[in-house]
This record gives sequence, C-alpha cells and structure tokens, in this order.
Amino acid sequence: VTLTVDDGSLTDSQSQDVTVTEPPAGGISLTANGYKVRGRHHVDLSWSGATSTDVDVYRDGGLIAT
Repeated sequence: VTLTVDDGSLTDSQSQDVTVTEPPAGGISLTANGYKVRGRHHVDLSWSGATSTDVDVYRDGGLIAT
C-alpha cells in the first residue's frame, strides 16, 4: 500500500507491506441472549471461531465496544 500526499509543490510518499489472509471456513458463530432487568434491555454476547483476540462490537452501525 502506498500513500502519497501532495500540498502544492510539496509531495511525500510512504509505502507499507500488507499481508491479507483468507478467513477460516465456517466463519464466526455468534450467540445472543437478551433479557430485561428493571425494565432495561440487556444482552449477553458470546462467539466462537474468531482467530483474533480483538473483536469490535457494533450496534445500529455504531461502534459500542472493542
């Protein structure tokens, strides 16, 4: 990947090697258990099949946990 920045007559470029690997067959399996406590909705999430310890959680398209 190469990034080039141009500001008038000044330019600079930086390159970085990136390795892309295919995800494992089967993907990630997600289980959600929803419940209410004192009228407030809660959900417990659990998953399997992730190959990384870094997981981002989105709700309605917005990041809520990482």
